[in-house]
Amino acid sequence: MKRTLTALTVAASLIVSGAYAFEMNTTRLEENRILRKPMVGDLAVGVKALLSEYDLACIRNGKIYLHNETTLQTDQSDYSSYYEIIKGADGGFAMIWVAAKKGGKKIPYLDRSGCDEVMENNPQLILYPINSINGFTDRRSFIIDLINKGYE
Repeated sequence: MKRTLTALTVAASLIVSGAYAFEMNTTRLEENRILRKPMVGDLAVGVKALLSEYDLACIRNGKIYLHNETTLQTDQSDYSSYYEIIKGADGGFAMIWVAAKKGGKKIPYLDRSGCDEVMENNPQLILYPINSINGFTDRRSFIIDLINKGYE
C-alpha cells in the first residue's frame, strides 16, 4: 500500500510538473529579431560592425567561425576589448582586434567551443569563416605580434 501511494504521488507530480512547465517556444534567432538586435547574419558585404571579444563562435578543424545568430555591439566600451568585423565578398570576415582603452594589456580571450557541439542544439546556424585577425591568418602570429607590442 505504501509503495502504491508513493508511486502514485511521484507519477502525479511528474505529470503536473510537465504540464505546467514554462515552454521554450522561441529560438535565439527569433528572440534577437523580436528584440531588434543586429546579428552577424544581417551584415552585407563591406559593412563594418563591432563584436564583443567574447563572441567568437566556435572552432572546426582548427579554424575559427562566427555564426549568423551572434549579436553585434552597438557601441564600444572603454573597459573591454572588441573586434571590428567586415564581411568579405567570399562570405568570410576580416577582423581587427581593438584593445580596451582602460585596462591592462591582455591578449584576447578565445573560446575553444567546437562548432559541432554548438550546432548540435542549433542545426539552423550558418557558419562564416574568420579569414584574418589584424591581418594575420593564424593565432600564433597574432599572439606573437601582440607580445612584441607589450601584451601578456
